[in-house]
This record gives sequence, structure tokens and C-alpha cells, in this order.
Amino acid sequence: MIDRDKLLELLGSEEMADKLIDIFQSEAPGQLAELNSLVGSGDWAAASIVAHSIKSQVAYLGLDQAEYLAREIEEKTRKEADLDSVAELVDDLDSELQSYL
Repeated sequence: MIDRDKLLELLGSEEMADKLIDIFQSEAPGQLAELNSLVGSGDWAAASIVAHSIKSQVAYLGLDQAEYLAREIEEKTRKEADLDSVAELVDDLDSELQSYL
């Protein structure tokens, strides 16, 4: 569940909170598709950047499980470690976020 109280504390208004949610909902599907494509092609540096962006967005929204998954993807792709699990983590992140998109 999106933590509106956290958003209001950070942003100061309902209007700004609604804008951030709208931006997330419009941009996240493309970011997830891009992340999936980058992981599929083995572009670990670019995948790490996209995962970092997603992580930041979901952290603002208070989506803790999605933040954890994005952090795991970011770290594994940045370090190029345990890459066999990254595609599954991307699928898990996508599934986790579908109800918010």
C-alpha cells in the first residue's frame, strides 16, 4: 500500500503527493520493461542505473518490498554478482508493482 502519510510529510501537500503517484504510475511500466530488456541483454551497468531509479521512487511511496527488490537488483547488477538470480528478481519486482500501476 502506498504510504500517503509519508508522501505528505515529504512533499507537504495532497496535490504534490498525487502528482508523484501519477508520475510513478506513468513511468514505472516503461522502466520495468527497460530493466527487463537490459537484464536480458546483460547490460549490467545500465540495469543498475534503472534499478536505482525505481528504488528511489518506490522508497518515496513507502513500498518496502518493492524497494528491497529494486535494491537487490541494483546491488547485484552493479557488482555483477549472483547474476543468475537477477531475472527472477526483476519478475518479482514487476509482480509486486502491478497492483500500483
